[in-house]
Order: sequence, then C-alpha cells, then structure tokens
Amino acid sequence: MSQKQGKNVNHPLTLLFLGDSLIDYADWPRRLPHYNVISSGMPGERTEELLWRLPRTISEPLPDMIIVMTGTNNILFGDTSFIESLKEIVELLSHSAPNAQRIITSLLPYEIPGFQESICQVNDSLRAIADQSGSYYFDLYEKFKQTGETMFEYDGVHLSEAAYRLWSSQLETYLFSRLAK
Repeated sequence: MSQKQGKNVNHPLTLLFLGDSLIDYADWPRRLPHYNVISSGMPGERTEELLWRLPRTISEPLPDMIIVMTGTNNILFGDTSFIESLKEIVELLSHSAPNAQRIITSLLPYEIPGFQESICQVNDSLRAIADQSGSYYFDLYEKFKQTGETMFEYDGVHLSEAAYRLWSSQLETYLFSRLAK
C-alpha cells in the first residue's frame, strides 16, 4: 500500500498498537512500513495494567487507528473478569483520541489445553464491546484455526513468524479496505 492511500504523501496513517508481548514481539514498523507505527506492547501485561498506563501512552500527535490486543495474560491465569477493564480502555480511548478508529483484536486459539471454551466466551464479549462502542472487532481466532501452518512457539502462546505474517497480512487487508472507503 502506498502512502498516498494513507492521509497524504506527507502524513501516512498513524497506527498505535496496545497490548502485551504479542504486540511487543511483532516488529510492527517492519511489517507495516507504509504507516507510522507506534508499538506499545508490554510483555506479561494484563488488561488492568494496560488501563493503568493508558493515560501516559496516548499523546500528540494522536493516532488515526488504535489496535488493541489484550487479555492473553489474564486468561492464562484463569481471569476472565478483565472484560470490564477492556470496556474502560475502549471508553478512555474514545475520549483521548476521539477521531481514531479503534480495532479490538480477538484472543487467539492458544495451544494450551482447557482454555478454548473460555477464549471463545471472551471473544464473544470482545465482539459485543466492539459493537457497542463503535469499534471494529478484528477476528483472528478463526483465521488462526483455519491455517495449516504452525502458529505458536513451543509454549503454545507466543507467535511464530507465520502467525505474525498472517496477522499483519489480515490487518493490511483491513486497513486497505478502510482507506478505500
């Protein structure tokens, strides 16, 4: 995608990524070179910690799009009550960057036994939050399930290079479709 498809040649879209190690390890500026990318992932971070640091994370110039991928560490510790914190995050983002489009990313089908039902329930809640807040729900769960490639590292949570390629390509397709409108 050329910079002309962003705001203009001198100002490509600014994307702010928020989340945990899955965001931090992605090297988003390399994966999305035609955008101004701000990656604010914190390994080990839970949703409530993102909520706590968020006021210090949003700054001028405000982003055009905010991609949120959080909750992995909560769910791995058996905490599915983080949905309320995510609602607060989305509300704070809508006030802090009112013109930014918010993209709420689904949790992934981590390869850890016993978590799939909880992940699916959380993803249903994430979709509802997106719908209620005027955000976009970005479903990676189904895309990851459909691929035949190895999506996770040895721990069943952190992502392989193939997973990051899939994620960035799906995001690039979405961004292109949004910019075409």
